[in-house]
Amino acid sequence: AMVGRPYDEERDLAAVTRMWREVGWIDDSDGQAEALRRFLDRGTALLADVHGEAECMVHRTPGSIRYVDTDLPLCAISGVTTSHVGRRQGLASALLVEVLGEAVEEGAAVASLGFFEQGFYDRFGFGTGTYEHRLTFDPASLTVPVPRRPPVRLGRDDMPELHALMTRRHRGHGSVVVDPPDWFDLEWAWTEKPFALGFRESGGRLTHALFGSMKDEHGPWEISVLAHEEPTQVLELLGLVRALGDQVNAVTIADEPPGVQLQDLIREPVRQRRVARLAGGSDALHQSIAEQQDRILDLAACIGAVHLRTPPMAFGLRLRDPIADFGGWPGIGGERTVRLGEESMVADGIDEGLPVLDVSVGAFTRLWLGVRPATGLALTDDLSGPPALLDALDEAFRLPPPRAGWSY
Repeated sequence: AMVGRPYDEERDLAAVTRMWREVGWIDDSDGQAEALRRFLDRGTALLADVHGEAECMVHRTPGSIRYVDTDLPLCAISGVTTSHVGRRQGLASALLVEVLGEAVEEGAAVASLGFFEQGFYDRFGFGTGTYEHRLTFDPASLTVPVPRRPPVRLGRDDMPELHALMTRRHRGHGSVVVDPPDWFDLEWAWTEKPFALGFRESGGRLTHALFGSMKDEHGPWEISVLAHEEPTQVLELLGLVRALGDQVNAVTIADEPPGVQLQDLIREPVRQRRVARLAGGSDALHQSIAEQQDRILDLAACIGAVHLRTPPMAFGLRLRDPIADFGGWPGIGGERTVRLGEESMVADGIDEGLPVLDVSVGAFTRLWLGVRPATGLALTDDLSGPPALLDALDEAFRLPPPRAGWSY
């Protein structure tokens, strides 16, 4: 039986606001409550009731994910919230299955989410994404020049422009765009001491910008967005960060720009780490962890986005989808034949004589995205097959790290 019902502002806003305060996602201010109201208004949320009142919510937001050079429709799971009253009753699980089924009906090919801890979402077919690199350093140690021209200051009214820039930004494999144009307006409302700086071309269009949080006088300031249309513009943005070093002693960049290794542009990074450690602080100049998971929703669309530059290959795919155990949307498990080449396709049933890959949806998603090679996933995840097939898959899916570049 269906557990979820659509969100209704008049009936549910007070309950969801209380729920978000209970889990610490918003504070007690009216401003953050109003931002939540608008967040709920623009996405799709399903709620589950306990004692006649909403005590669990799963929220999704439409977007797209880039697979090499193909954009595929994405369902971003942008909020899974359970109140103190609704815990441990299977409500979030039931709602998530229903939400993914709705997304499939609307044409989503991939689902993605940020997780609170690894493991919970594996049972819904999600596989862990790639490592994200987070660097904390003295901005004065950047080796890029400070820009000769002053930036423009951006405020909350400029956030739709930042969203438009993020939508057309320089992107890499795995990068995500989340559709609602007021996304950063809400981020502004939820960010502690927000700030944004950027550059406009002569016609006034925003060409590159950064967005972040000014914590304390001397930092660490956290920069969550570095958006730019052309690769070289990232150097001018980092020049702005360097200029902050007159006052700010520590800046954290939460997401490396595509193709860039930030350590190349930092003077004496090893010394900085040593000084921090000797001062009794953390020596974590550079932290790296995966906090996102993804899963394929539409197998044909995802395989169709594969255009091999290596020799064509075919294999049987025995795909297990644990989401089928929940009832509702049955998932994408089953036996298929996959043919990879300049054009790739999938068909039902396994052709006789083909080597067979036996794999869960989560592990296959990781292979398809290029998170880890088949031979590595055979060691640590739910994937097995003949060694020659695994070697051929390693070669076929040799892809750049799939970095979303967008937090949700």
